[in-house]
Amino acid sequence: MRRRRRRWKRLNRIERRRKVTYAVGTVLVIAVLGCVLVCLAAWRTAVDVHSELQEAKSTLDQVSTDPDLLLTASGRQQVGAATSEADTQLQAANSQLRSSISFDVLAWVPIAARQRSGLIQLVDDALVMNSTGHRLLDGVDALQAASHGTTISLPDLLELQQMVGSANRTMPTLDRSTDGLVGPLAAARSSLNKDDARLSELLQRADQALSYAVPFLGADGPRTYLIAAENNAEMRDQGAVLSYALLSVDNGTFSVGPAHSIGDLTLSQPAPVPMSPGTTKVFGSYQPTLLWQSTNATADFPWSGQDMAAMYRQATGSSPDGVIGLDVPLVSSILSLTGPVTVPGITGRVDSTNLAGIVLNQLYDGEPPGQLAPNGLEAARTDELASVAKAAIDQLQGEHIDLAALAHTLAIGIAGRHLTLWDAVPSFQRTISALGASGAVDLQNPTRTFHVAVENATATKLDFYVHVDLSMQVAVTAQGGAVVDTTVTVVNTSPVGAAPSYQLGPDGVSSSVAGQYVGHVYLWGPDGGTQLGSVSESGLQLSELDLSVLPGQQGSVQFQTVVPDAVRNGQLQLDLVPQPRLSPDQVSATLDAPGWTIGGPSTQSAVLSRSTTLRWNLAH
Repeated sequence: MRRRRRRWKRLNRIERRRKVTYAVGTVLVIAVLGCVLVCLAAWRTAVDVHSELQEAKSTLDQVSTDPDLLLTASGRQQVGAATSEADTQLQAANSQLRSSISFDVLAWVPIAARQRSGLIQLVDDALVMNSTGHRLLDGVDALQAASHGTTISLPDLLELQQMVGSANRTMPTLDRSTDGLVGPLAAARSSLNKDDARLSELLQRADQALSYAVPFLGADGPRTYLIAAENNAEMRDQGAVLSYALLSVDNGTFSVGPAHSIGDLTLSQPAPVPMSPGTTKVFGSYQPTLLWQSTNATADFPWSGQDMAAMYRQATGSSPDGVIGLDVPLVSSILSLTGPVTVPGITGRVDSTNLAGIVLNQLYDGEPPGQLAPNGLEAARTDELASVAKAAIDQLQGEHIDLAALAHTLAIGIAGRHLTLWDAVPSFQRTISALGASGAVDLQNPTRTFHVAVENATATKLDFYVHVDLSMQVAVTAQGGAVVDTTVTVVNTSPVGAAPSYQLGPDGVSSSVAGQYVGHVYLWGPDGGTQLGSVSESGLQLSELDLSVLPGQQGSVQFQTVVPDAVRNGQLQLDLVPQPRLSPDQVSATLDAPGWTIGGPSTQSAVLSRSTTLRWNLAH
């Protein structure tokens, strides 16, 4: 009996254990199934959100690949429609995330929690970026609508400046870490961070530009700028200054006064502008503080602007608030916006396609060789560039030019050094330098910068026929230094056997044959590098060689530059700053690096229409 009871009790205990085990197992199975279902639901939510994000990205990609859309009202309307559609898609994604209970549960799952928070943050940041862009578009359109002709609405410009400043402060905060994120989410976060960095840089530059545009346009009172018209047929570092006009601005309205020859501003003695020892040694004999056509022989436009302001003050008794250097390519770009203009003294209409041929060639056709003053310099120089610039700006009064397109045109001119600015207010000048609009050649990376200028040494207008090619042979040493041999080739396409003329010469001093091009070739090499016979000038090391090229021929000179510690962090970099010629220089650079492995092609080529960086990755 006892055995039976003991057996019964044992069976009961086993049964109870079995039931408990079954119950626990059932609970565990239900829990696992619940977790699986929650994860599946959360995954489904994530997939739907990812789909919405992809649709938003696709919507924005349709317009982001064409930046020119921002330059017209209709284009901005198209971009605005795309950002509105993308906002709807992003809001849908955000709503799904916020309303998904299953997705909330992931906050308690260790690895999934990071993915959950990362996805929520991604959608939030994408919404902020998209809405910020939409507001800025509205700000540009409001400014465009309120501005007319040569009057810019300062209240709307200030409102846009505040929008840009706010966006400029917000964007850097959206750069989030990808730590802990995996798969497509990590890739999407990385992509958004790259977009954020690019937009942050653009917004910073826009903020700087607007901070100068407001006072430039006379928000704090009237301002006057000396427009120095630079003739690309007679090159210095930029074109020789042969004509000028005054730009007046007040409370957002600007106008240009009559154009004049620099012959009207003759000085009896040099202006009191100090020159550096290097500038004095190389360019002092050109008398750049006395002769207008020599003011920008140096590559240092910040000095040239100060010099021109002082010379104008000495000649007239009036002090300009700033100096604007502009040349034929810049004026041609403006004419592409305004359309043809009529200019006194020029037969027919002048437009963007015929400007260079007219003012740099046709106006000199048939004119006898220029007369030389006793000092060997041409006393009078014919130039109508300032007159064309005035006509183009006058035409703006009757046109409703898109301000975004105008700003874009000016930015391209600044990048190619066809438009340079100097301001008498030091803080404004610092902003100009930060924007890269000062024309200086040592702004970005002076220990890696090269700049070549071919300058006309004759009293002619031959640079209209001259083209320049650059060839750089770069040899890297085992220690990481570099020896750079730069060959400058000048091609003279002036007509062979032509009769003497104002444009072709000869001037009887530097040239003896019509069309003979005699030039000074200058190479500014890296600060800290060494070149034969170099001096410190314009923030770099300057060497000079001369050459003479007959019509229909070409000639070359060669410089050698030694750059210490050229390879840094496995990379060799050369920064090339252009001379603003009518036709941009062509450059080809070939790397020879014995003992190094070169990542990518050893030869790189470029058209120097703007500052250009050549890079090679190197490894031992």
